[in-house]
Amino acid sequence: MVPLVRVRDELSLAPNAYRIVIAGVCAGEGEVYPDDLLALDAGDVERPVDGRAVKDPTFGLDALWIGAESRTDAIVAGYTVVDASTVIATHLNRAITLGAGHLFGLDEAHKLVESLKDHAPQLVAALTPAPLTTAMIAAVCRSLLNEGIPLKEFRRIAEAMLDSAASPPALIAEAVRQRIGPIIVQTVVPSQLPLPAITLSATLEAMLAQAVRVDPTADHPFEPSLAHRIVEAVSEGAAPLLATARPFAIVTSPTTRRALARLLRHALPETRVLSYAEVPDAKAVDIVAVVGGRDDVVAGGGGATMRCCPLRRTWPDAGNDLCRNWAARFRSADPRACSVGPPHRLACARAGGERDRGRGSGPNRDGRADRGSARL
Repeated sequence: MVPLVRVRDELSLAPNAYRIVIAGVCAGEGEVYPDDLLALDAGDVERPVDGRAVKDPTFGLDALWIGAESRTDAIVAGYTVVDASTVIATHLNRAITLGAGHLFGLDEAHKLVESLKDHAPQLVAALTPAPLTTAMIAAVCRSLLNEGIPLKEFRRIAEAMLDSAASPPALIAEAVRQRIGPIIVQTVVPSQLPLPAITLSATLEAMLAQAVRVDPTADHPFEPSLAHRIVEAVSEGAAPLLATARPFAIVTSPTTRRALARLLRHALPETRVLSYAEVPDAKAVDIVAVVGGRDDVVAGGGGATMRCCPLRRTWPDAGNDLCRNWAARFRSADPRACSVGPPHRLACARAGGERDRGRGSGPNRDGRADRGSARL
């Protein structure tokens, strides 16, 4: 589905410079030296080597341009060494991945539908041209691609589109995400590993949900100063994970997921923002930080876990018998009211009050979480 890449001379660039342009917009640029090698410092360097200090154009890592004769010394010293063509190819691949939504248009949507017609003709007949036009299908696909969601399971995507065809394209995309949630989670971590997650406190979730309900299709529903604090707090909580290249996701409620993902796109462009509904019931979740935590999260060693509830996402609902059972099970003497709302209470009921899905590390004896939090 990726169009041909055109290569041409640009006299306005420096002799060793290059620029990647997608849909008329610069998506990346840098400098390469064809006769030299780029030695990347990924944090494992034991001793420095001589070279021209630069930043890796793709990921911004510290790097050195070295001569070919220094390759062995740099590898022994702990550098990752690549040639100039690999630098450009890696940068181009990342630019295409991040800008895939700009490359997807009506023609690409038509090709997807036509390829699906060979295997599921009745599904295609029910999907388009009514209730969804090719333009609407393309809009939903672009929304998914903008967040790095692959379209290879297009049959499941088409079925989800059909089920929610009465909604605006932005909300159709959210329904599709919930249908293909296991596929999205697998793009973060393998199926056998727990999902490292950063979550929001119950109070912050309720505040953001209230803002979104005013206009569910708004791209920027949050007050600017609050949005700025959220970006700073999430970036602070994600910094240790990014420094160690550990994959993780930000997990929030279905109501606020779309707006939060758009808010964080520029600060954390390759970080998945998932809703609770996208995480499979059987998937173990390791909550490594809580943004906006209050006294219900205690500072500690490098992460955070929320208390109680089968899903470990907030205090249990004091008015729900199943939640009270979970509060007693975790020795919580003060089961406060859950402010996440009906989706949380439904999740508690679905858990049956007896199943522990293994989400998070669990609270300690005084009912508090055993790790740290990022506060607003």
